[in-house]
Formats: sequence, C-alpha cells, structure tokens
Amino acid sequence: AEWLSSSALLCNTPEWSGDIATVDLSVRNGGHPSTSVAFQFYDDPVISSVNPSLGSSAGGTVVTLLGNLGVPLPKSSCRFGDQRATITWTSESEVSCTSPGGEAGSTVVPSLSLNGVDYVASPYPFRYIEDPEVQSIW
Repeated sequence: AEWLSSSALLCNTPEWSGDIATVDLSVRNGGHPSTSVAFQFYDDPVISSVNPSLGSSAGGTVVTLLGNLGVPLPKSSCRFGDQRATITWTSESEVSCTSPGGEAGSTVVPSLSLNGVDYVASPYPFRYIEDPEVQSIW
C-alpha cells in the first residue's frame, strides 16, 4: 500500500475471479483498530454502439450506448471528452447519456465508468453540430 494522506491509501489489487473480496487494513504502530471493507470487482464495460453519433453543440442530445456494459453501480457515470454527463441505465446492455454542450464541428469520445473514476472509451466518436436555423416559413 502507498500512503497518500492521513485519510487515503493506494492499494493495488491482485487478479480476482469473484465478485466481492474483503480488504483488511491494520496499522502497525498502534492506536488504530483493524478494519475490513468489501471491495467489488467487475469486468470493464464493452461499448459496441453509440447512437446518435452527432448532436447539438448546445448539448442535451440523449445518446444511447449499447454493449456489454455491466451492472449499474451508485457511482456510474458518462463523459463526453472530459465533461461529465447525466446517465440513465435501461439494462446491463443499454445506457442513455445526455450530452453536455461542445464546440460545433468538434469530435469527442463518449466513455462510461462503473465507479466514477476509471472510464472505458467508446470506439465510436460523437460529433457536435450547429443547430439548424429556420430562415423563413412559407
């Protein structure tokens, strides 16, 4: 383990074939009780489709990600590039993410995280376009 601060340690996990493992923590120089917490292992999501692949530069486009996405966890989240997005789980194979605003003509990579930290990038980009402008109505 690597000591990061008085309230954080960084621990590398071994390979694990189960779902849940118990992590035991004890401090050698006394004064602190030992503790155990449950740690959940999961497979990374696999994104096989992004639809639609373009949307308004103003944001608000509901984008569906399909694939083997895993189970919805409390800290699950989407990003478009480095901007977080609202996420709604439909099933273990479908989530909807609402795109934030972006520069028209730019392309970003949608990504999905089950823990809110480690993101898996989609192999399919998302492009921002300008909203059409009505010039006249006949």
